[in-house]
Amino acid sequence: MDPSSEVERDWEDDILRHGLSRRNHVMDWLVAGFNDKHLEFRVVVDVIDSGTTRSFIATTLALTHSPLGRAYHALNKPFHRLIVPTMLRQIEDRS
Repeated sequence: MDPSSEVERDWEDDILRHGLSRRNHVMDWLVAGFNDKHLEFRVVVDVIDSGTTRSFIATTLALTHSPLGRAYHALNKPFHRLIVPTMLRQIEDRS
């Protein structure tokens, strides 16, 4: 088994274990997220592999469908800004 594919699978597993489902995966990026009737959420993770180091960039998107979805998003946004960078650092440390 190619060691780089094992590492790649590890970072995907790290992201998907946070309750997200895979929506798309092409080469060095992954789209994951979830839908409910109040909110659609996506995270796009881009992998930058320089040969000696591997970095990750996350872009998050939220589409709200109701006042409840907007309230949920507003309440979670500050925590999200802490959790996503921490999660990416942990994945980078393991890569």
